[in-house]
Amino acid sequence: FSECIFYVGVPIISKITTTESSIRLQWKKIEGADGYVVYRKVKNTDSWKRIKTIKSGDTTSYTNTGLKGKYMYALKAYHTENGKNHYSLLSSIHTRYAVGKVKTVKIYADKDNFINTIKWSKASGATAYEIYMKIGDGKWELAGTTDSSTRSVYHAVTEDATYYYKIRAIYSHLTAAEYSD
Repeated sequence: FSECIFYVGVPIISKITTTESSIRLQWKKIEGADGYVVYRKVKNTDSWKRIKTIKSGDTTSYTNTGLKGKYMYALKAYHTENGKNHYSLLSSIHTRYAVGKVKTVKIYADKDNFINTIKWSKASGATAYEIYMKIGDGKWELAGTTDSSTRSVYHAVTEDATYYYKIRAIYSHLTAAEYSD
């Protein structure tokens, strides 16, 4: 007598999006999976908790809300056969911090000295900020990074160009929030 064991592939978290109070996980669909289990560990705790059982193999995202702080996430896929769930191995572990979006960006142009000063509002959970810039219809490029205590930068400009800036709050270069408007 031999028993057939169904193997379920290990899910891979492909994208993580954060806000100041939520973290959204996305992964690729696992062939043959009937669902997924999301696990979370809060910073400075010893135990993992099963926070969500997703009962559809077609669902490939989950948003954890009501958050503040640093969290670790992992997934398992499962296949149900004869009423019994068979689980995959645990996915890679991903650590993220709920980081807020920069809501206010102000640009002060000093045309006499050809300098733009960029200032922005503090984002919750941010330990640093990335400043992106583009000139005219050009590509967005990282112009610099600054810690959370400095929320203004100076940028040399020329008279005949149009400059655009956006700021992204980050936590320890691990977690990035959405770009400012």
